[in-house]
Amino acid sequence: SADDLIRLLSYLNSKNDSTALSLLSINPGLDIAEDQFSFAGFKGGSEPGVMSLNWLLKTTTGKTYALSMTWNNAAAPIDETLFLSLAQSTLYLIKP
Repeated sequence: SADDLIRLLSYLNSKNDSTALSLLSINPGLDIAEDQFSFAGFKGGSEPGVMSLNWLLKTTTGKTYALSMTWNNAAAPIDETLFLSLAQSTLYLIKP
């Protein structure tokens, strides 16, 4: 669930494990504004009918956020373009 994913990202953040954080930061998932974020850790996944996008974000002013977005539809393929657009718009809304 999104709650579980947020708790996991929060746990990883609290441990401040440089190896775990560096692995999360290899691929930011989408466009991450460097003037907004000093760190962006990402873990995503998908399969037919499911897409999950999850970020651990640290702003340039020191705030920390966890964002989890999941779309499920067992009856039909999801609109990946729309979902990625919604996620990108959400990231742009987070202000340092």
